[in-house]
Amino acid sequence: ILGGGTAAVNAAKAIRDRNETADIILLSDETELPYDRPMLTKNMFGDIANGAIASKEAAWYRQNMIDLRLGVRVSSMDIGRKEIRLEHGEVLHYDKCIYALGSHSFVPPIPGATLSGVTPIRTIADVENIKQMALTAKHAVVIGGGVLGLEAAWELRKEKLQVTVLEGMPQLMLGKIDAVAADMMCKVADKVGVTIHTGVKIAEIKGDGKAEAVVLADGTEISADIVIMST
Repeated sequence: ILGGGTAAVNAAKAIRDRNETADIILLSDETELPYDRPMLTKNMFGDIANGAIASKEAAWYRQNMIDLRLGVRVSSMDIGRKEIRLEHGEVLHYDKCIYALGSHSFVPPIPGATLSGVTPIRTIADVENIKQMALTAKHAVVIGGGVLGLEAAWELRKEKLQVTVLEGMPQLMLGKIDAVAADMMCKVADKVGVTIHTGVKIAEIKGDGKAEAVVLADGTEISADIVIMST
């Protein structure tokens, strides 16, 4: 099984439920036990590493005879030979292979998106990086006003950062809540110190090697030591 997300873990469980003797190898390039990714933005500055949000405890894999291999990357597949080659050279043979590598966070091609301090939230490592940056940061900008972006904004605000959310659509969470609810949410956010701008276009992220500000198309500059991509 390629991947260490929820789909991969559920696949391993379903296979073992139906077959008590098959060899099951589950490969993940992360060093953490497979975990529930939606939890990453719900308690960013709490305890999330070392199995705190793991889908299953390490003992579950042992009890179900699932060979969980963490911190490994697949370099190639040979479908004809039914082989998986790992980056360190080992070759694994299979009868069945489940491809459950999931997705990657979309980072828009905004000039400056590769600067230090700009990050999506997809892994525990991403969150640990944000926690380190927040120790010295004063201003954070969240690009994207969906559920995950707003959760991240609230977590950063609880750490006393000045937080701005930038949403390209004319309304917050368009298609998920109506205009009245969106207006209510913006007012609640404003009361707790989270500034939300909708209908904005981003021109660039400025900085000398590290993010310093997000520049809007109208020339407005918003200070940003941390830029969260939640698009």
